[in-house]
Amino acid sequence: MERQEGSHLQKTVTSDSEWQYEGKMKMAILKYKLGALALFLVALALGWSLPADVAAVPITYTQQGVTSGSLGVTSYTNALTTIVFTGDTANVTNPKSGRFVNASGTATLSITGFGLATFTDTMAASVNQNETPTTGAAGILDLSCVGSPCAGVATINSAFASYNLATAIGPLTGASFTDQQTSFGTTLGLFNMQSFGNWTFTASTGAVPEPTSLLLMGFGLLAMEAMRRVRKA
Repeated sequence: MERQEGSHLQKTVTSDSEWQYEGKMKMAILKYKLGALALFLVALALGWSLPADVAAVPITYTQQGVTSGSLGVTSYTNALTTIVFTGDTANVTNPKSGRFVNASGTATLSITGFGLATFTDTMAASVNQNETPTTGAAGILDLSCVGSPCAGVATINSAFASYNLATAIGPLTGASFTDQQTSFGTTLGLFNMQSFGNWTFTASTGAVPEPTSLLLMGFGLLAMEAMRRVRKA
């Protein structure tokens, strides 16, 4: 009788031990799955996957050169002139072969000796891949005049023969393509260039998380928190 009770006790202990081992194994597998899920979701949110989700990318186009002219009622000579157009790559259009335009954004003007001005005319970044048989031209245009585009500040460079305004590029310096004696409306008065040299064009981008990416990042963080709690349990 004693032997049977001892045998039964031994089986119970063994069964409990197996149950504890099985429980630990299940917990370890759960932790592994949660960790893998968290890393996967965070990876997606960071853009390692879902390339279509990275559609909205802020982009800044800059034209810089030395010009002489006037701003408002004040004339200037040989001053560093910087024109900046800030937009989004999602707004780049292709109205005709070899021509790309980004007309949704804001443009500012900075001339040494003056304050910062904002263009009041409708401005746009533009590239003509076929400016010449071997080179293209990229720059910032004023679309407010009759005939679009009517005035602009462009840089001629062979690199623009394959550029489409959707990526970062430059700085690239080249011969200027600028309309003289044309006035651009700004918050500091009319901007007019009388003379200028070469222009330097630069485009720089900065990614902004899309809603789907933010959602995936949130799920990833929740999975990490769940994994942390499981470890404490």
